[in-house]
Amino acid sequence: MTDTSTSDRNRATALCIMIFGLGVYFVPASSSALNGVREESGVVSAFVNVTQQVGGSIGPALLNSVFLMATTATADTSLKSIEGYRAAFGVSAGLFLIALAITLVLPRRASKRTAD
Repeated sequence: MTDTSTSDRNRATALCIMIFGLGVYFVPASSSALNGVREESGVVSAFVNVTQQVGGSIGPALLNSVFLMATTATADTSLKSIEGYRAAFGVSAGLFLIALAITLVLPRRASKRTAD
């Protein structure tokens, strides 16, 4: 077995785990975003889809810009990629922590269950 086939197998395994995790996350997240909305469910569903699409395009573009800035700022050619990944993952972790803080600070809305 060559290093290329091992590397490809590792990438395929990581992609399968990531795809499974995204599937497990996005369905309940979308369901909870639409929970309790009756009259304007189409508008809310469209808003959720738009925010996912915009975030899915702007997020990687932003992280790619951070990666490129970090690689051009590094003088040592052997560490350029490592510094780029470190910066991109650092920014990604920071954005995650900001989103987590906002989620924890926002007030919870009481669920109103009415009998139909």
